[in-house]
Amino acid sequence: MDSRELVTNGREFYDKGMSKALAYLQSEGYTALFIPQLADIRIESNIDSKIWQNEYASTSLVVTGRYKDDGKATSPVETLFVHVPHFLSNSKNLIRAIRDRKARTEDMWPKHRGAVKVPQEEYDRLRGMVNDENIFVVNHRTLVENNYDSLHIDDALEHPQTIPFLGGEERAIKYLKKYSNLSDRITIMYGEDLPEEPMGRFLFLGSNNKVASLSAINCFYNPGRFIGV
Repeated sequence: MDSRELVTNGREFYDKGMSKALAYLQSEGYTALFIPQLADIRIESNIDSKIWQNEYASTSLVVTGRYKDDGKATSPVETLFVHVPHFLSNSKNLIRAIRDRKARTEDMWPKHRGAVKVPQEEYDRLRGMVNDENIFVVNHRTLVENNYDSLHIDDALEHPQTIPFLGGEERAIKYLKKYSNLSDRITIMYGEDLPEEPMGRFLFLGSNNKVASLSAINCFYNPGRFIGV
């Protein structure tokens, strides 16, 4: 299904609770779009169209952790950008993960600002699927050291989050070119989670009044607006 068909056949789902929005979408038989699909729609849409005016959640996942072999960490802290179905893209798993995170300790929930646990075996599975097409890996420290709040559009492609966030260099170039009609600055945000266990968040494309951020910092208890197909 190309981006024009997604616009025609897609349906918007919004709720003040992100997990509720996703659960409603899936109960209606829809599948939420990933960031590359949302970006493709924006690339082909007018800059003043609705798809640019609203902030959109996706089921694309940013997850930080360490690969483990026989229970022992065998890699540095790494961050995966995932644009395929995964554990948290199932709303039932997401709701349980949010409840578990809140119940375990009040101190841990604000510590990671709303990220939730991804099972270690799921992190290891996804890490083994890295292909630089729909799953990317970036060193966590590299992202922390480059966690700029706002960048000039000419510098955005070189930021280590941009290409994995948007799902490849070719799409990133097209997206930034289109975006330049909106502003000459763009916000790129990263959650800086440094967990003892893998922690994940969904990726968001910001609205035009938020300078259309590439956001990897959103909390699961925040509102969510998805497009389902």
